[in-house]
Amino acid sequence: MNGGLPLVGLARRLVGEQARPVTSADPVSRPAPLLTAVRRRPGVHSLDGEWPALIDPYRTGEFDLFGNPNGRGWHRGHRPRLAADGTVLPTDRTEYDFDAAPTLTVPGSWVGQRPELSLYEGSVWYQRRFTHRPVDDRRTIIRFGSANHDTRVWCNGVDVAHHIGGYGPFDVEVTDHLRSDGEQQLIVRVEAERTPDRVPATDTDWANDGGLTGHVDLVDVPATFLRTAWLQLDPSGDRLVGSVVVDGPEASGTSLVCRIDGTDVWAAPVPSAEAGLAEAGIDADVPDGLTRWSADDPVRHDVSWHLLDDAGREIDRLDDRVGFRTITTSGTRILLNGAPIMLRGIAIHADAPHRDDRACRDDDAATLLDWAQSLGVNFVRLSHYQHPEAMLEACDERGLLAWCELPVYWGIDWTNPNAVDSARSQLDELVIRDRNRASAIIWSVANETLPGPERNEFLRDLVARARAHDPTRLVSAALFVLPGSGEHETHHLDDPIAADLDVVGANNYFGWYYGDVDTTPSIVWTQDVERPLIMTEYGAGALAGNHGHDRARWTEEFQVAVYEAQYEMQRAIPFIAGTTPWALKDFRTPKRQLPGIQDGWNRKGVFGPNGEEKLVAEVVRRVYADWPDPAPAD
Repeated sequence: MNGGLPLVGLARRLVGEQARPVTSADPVSRPAPLLTAVRRRPGVHSLDGEWPALIDPYRTGEFDLFGNPNGRGWHRGHRPRLAADGTVLPTDRTEYDFDAAPTLTVPGSWVGQRPELSLYEGSVWYQRRFTHRPVDDRRTIIRFGSANHDTRVWCNGVDVAHHIGGYGPFDVEVTDHLRSDGEQQLIVRVEAERTPDRVPATDTDWANDGGLTGHVDLVDVPATFLRTAWLQLDPSGDRLVGSVVVDGPEASGTSLVCRIDGTDVWAAPVPSAEAGLAEAGIDADVPDGLTRWSADDPVRHDVSWHLLDDAGREIDRLDDRVGFRTITTSGTRILLNGAPIMLRGIAIHADAPHRDDRACRDDDAATLLDWAQSLGVNFVRLSHYQHPEAMLEACDERGLLAWCELPVYWGIDWTNPNAVDSARSQLDELVIRDRNRASAIIWSVANETLPGPERNEFLRDLVARARAHDPTRLVSAALFVLPGSGEHETHHLDDPIAADLDVVGANNYFGWYYGDVDTTPSIVWTQDVERPLIMTEYGAGALAGNHGHDRARWTEEFQVAVYEAQYEMQRAIPFIAGTTPWALKDFRTPKRQLPGIQDGWNRKGVFGPNGEEKLVAEVVRRVYADWPDPAPAD
């Protein structure tokens, strides 16, 4: 457990001949490990709310007409110079004004907030003024919950960070750039362009929600502080394992203590620091009376990590609510706390209920999971990217098991170094943020990728990286199932990456994109390697309220027929360990444009966009109520 520091490495963007020229300011930031348990820390102040925002499709705020960095760029957050009578001075030639700009709500996608931004993927500049007076021996960090996709941050006119990746959190330290009078200004440029060297790449079947889509928080910490900490049962259940990262110049001579429900379970001196960071691996006895978290009893314990000086005085502490459980496999079974479990699930996109937005508000998670639990699920597939932190928190509270996924998706250039680095950094963000969440049981490194030497190497690198960060969970990927010559008789799972996974996910659309409903139940499934199988996608599109014959596409009756055939086929698979139909609700995607049916929506939801229940919901309830957990092995 004393491996290298999980430093978040992010790629330098290769810009291509149609993009701006590379400058010395282009390399992205390489921050220290992510802050964890952010909203449970003392000294946290929300910067959410209405932020003035300027649309910049020609990138005027960043580059001049020759493609060079703009010396009068918008990062300064200029206020027009006024004469005594309030008019703008004739010497002021600035052609932007944040204070006069309309606002965008943070957190939130810009897509649904202004009509002109409904399909926009260019640059938008945000401004946030706030009051925060710097204090000696304290440090100030700005935490961005997520920003899609290429984000640059200026604090009081100083370029302080460049982050690439649309779904995970990142931290920006601004301590050295704060004004002593306390009046501070953030300027944030977010650009949501789809490019071949990004992850995801140019083709996604969901809305490209640009903007500051996660919470933005100011975090005030001591000069030397606890940056990240996690704790979990090892797969045997006999040991507690985890790690703590200390950040700061005074780490030498300090010590660490970890407590569960107020009782010390581990203590150690802080090891020698490297570049201001020191990581201590945790390996400790399991205390008597520790209650395990489960789907039926999602009990969580109060866990605290303490940083102490040489006199035993507390310098900093982290607090979290952590559930302790084991998740392992045995042959083709998935075991929760040593007992086999059938994962009766549903796939969920982070698409907001009741509005055109990403599900970035805390109450969105509650609504989506209410709908999911009404189906009788014990498992959710959070696809195809990192979901907001509130979703995992709610899963922990409710006892819902969760599959957490990277946006390694269609059209990835497996040999592009930018794509490689982007996938690695997004995996770091995914795992480090949520290692304390008991509900997160599976890290998925990809969805629907075609086998090949370059792809196999790409995914194996991510699998190894996930296990290095966290050896207590399972690793998987949702694999492509395409029609073949034996589609009506046998489907053989022979993707070579399956041998590298703990659990195999398979997306099949028999009865919808290929094959037909009547022959689906007769398909026999086999596999090359002995692994538990989760059927991670299947289903059919149906417009809510559209009724007709059960073989008429786009009707609720046809959707029911496809599900009935799928469940008959799946229940005959001897190595199936879970099932997650696609998807919980209809979700926005510009890719789907069948007039009168899709109109910019994927209609495969069990519910309509606002929770309208389709006929198939009752099918899912009935099947799940009658699909028990496997019997324990002898």
